[in-house]
Amino acid sequence: MVRTAEGRFYLIEGPDIKPSAREVVTPYRLEDVFAWLQDCPEQIERTVIVGNANCNLFER
Repeated sequence: MVRTAEGRFYLIEGPDIKPSAREVVTPYRLEDVFAWLQDCPEQIERTVIVGNANCNLFER
């Protein structure tokens, strides 16, 4: 599931086993995104940003 800069949501499913197959892109409404999330929470990948403990981002 991806969200565009315009706030639209799309489910992108990978191609089948066939080499000539293409990705399937399905538009979703916001309400459908929540239902999909409840049905398929294991498909969510969360990005974690880890900073360097020795780095002071506010020091100039």
